[in-house]
Amino acid sequence: MPIYRYICPKCGEEQTFLMRMNEENPKCPKCDVEMEKQIPRVQLKGTAGSCNVSCSSCSGCFSRS
Repeated sequence: MPIYRYICPKCGEEQTFLMRMNEENPKCPKCDVEMEKQIPRVQLKGTAGSCNVSCSSCSGCFSRS
């Protein structure tokens, strides 16, 4: 089961839930309003040398001065 992040549109309360995809959205524990599912942030790894800064800690960078 995936973990989803929800935000209450009324009070801004943020919660994470382990839920099935077809389950109904949970209600806010503070104000009892249906919470809205947030779109997950997905980070795609860039190609080698795609960074615009030179850094030694970036695993995706290969640019050396």
